[in-house]
Amino acid sequence: MPKPLTGSIRRNDKGDNPKRPDYRGSYTHRDCPSCGASGGNFWVSSYLNTDQESGEKYLSLGMKEKEVQAPAPAPTQRIADQDIPF
Repeated sequence: MPKPLTGSIRRNDKGDNPKRPDYRGSYTHRDCPSCGASGGNFWVSSYLNTDQESGEKYLSLGMKEKEVQAPAPAPTQRIADQDIPF
């Protein structure tokens, strides 16, 4: 499990979709008692942009909480009518 307040991004393979982020990664956040934000794990997307006025390049960031996969329900056993003793 990653340490709290850490993350990383790597160059993303955009394939044939130019709308995909330039960089992609993850971030781990811990509970924050001062602001009330609960901790969790997040996907990070980053896009390389250029400021329209200055021409300076910068990265914009977007975060989306990773969905926790619920465990699959245990299979139920069906009892055939002939197995019931009455």
